[in-house]
Amino acid sequence: MKTFRLLAFLLLLLTFPAWATQTVILAANNTAATSSDVTVTSDATLVAYGTWASDTRSLNVYQVANSTEIPFGVLNATSPRLILKGAGTYRVKRVDMTDNASASVGVTSDVSSAGSGTVAIDQTTPGTTNLVAANITKVAGSAISQGHGTAAAAIRVELPTDGTGLVTADLVKVGGASVATGHGTASGAVRVELPTDGTGTVGLNAGSNLIGSVNIRPATSGGWSLYSANVTNSALAVDASPGQVGGWYFYNNNAAVCYVQLWNTAQGSVTVGTTAPVISLGVPANAGANLAIPSGLAFSTAITIAATTTRAGASACTNGVDANVWYF
Repeated sequence: MKTFRLLAFLLLLLTFPAWATQTVILAANNTAATSSDVTVTSDATLVAYGTWASDTRSLNVYQVANSTEIPFGVLNATSPRLILKGAGTYRVKRVDMTDNASASVGVTSDVSSAGSGTVAIDQTTPGTTNLVAANITKVAGSAISQGHGTAAAAIRVELPTDGTGLVTADLVKVGGASVATGHGTASGAVRVELPTDGTGTVGLNAGSNLIGSVNIRPATSGGWSLYSANVTNSALAVDASPGQVGGWYFYNNNAAVCYVQLWNTAQGSVTVGTTAPVISLGVPANAGANLAIPSGLAFSTAITIAATTTRAGASACTNGVDANVWYF
């Protein structure tokens, strides 16, 4: 096996260019020094073998001039030899590729704890881009704040509380769906609609919760309808359709009590003295009676009225009762 390796090595030397007058053999292993100097008197070929020819190791080669290291080239498994042009001193430094982002990054002077020194990037292939990884810990001398929600390592960015600029955003989608716009005459406003299948209630809270000052605003339309007539023992229609009675004022211009009867029945179906009234109101002699019912009394069929001498009778009073009813 040793004989085979020697023959292979000699064959490698025979394939070198004729003008490479010197051959420098660089033998190294995992315990060798991390750098060494090579001095040549003319053009030469630098060769790496052994562990340096594996795919996990690389060597940076620098030309040394006046104690300054000038990046010259790289030795690795892909390029195990390097042509040295001219006499001079060349410095070879070991790079463990498992600990470095790229073998083409070499430090040309020792970096002190204060961070001084020069970092050189060797772009061995013209036109390519080499990426350099950096660990940024400070900005303008201050430590970088981290932590955003559950991302503990993320850089934390906050808007200043004393800033004068406004941060605007164009909201076009929510949950992947386009935002509906248009509300009344505001065509560009975000349209908000209550769901028809919602289980929540939109309204006033029940119980003793206060809702603030509430006033009834007068209006020129709507409200109660008015009925006014001199009522006798003949049934009259206040409202021929379902409605509500919101109040009344009755005046009895007689020497005896008269009763105002109200039916939840259509006028044509009422027989005074036979059909029982829903309510019968006694009005004292030569007096009036009035009542306001803001929430109203419901009549589901119709509102019919008449006046008699008894509560459910049919006899007419001497004079009719002056009746004023407001209904809805």
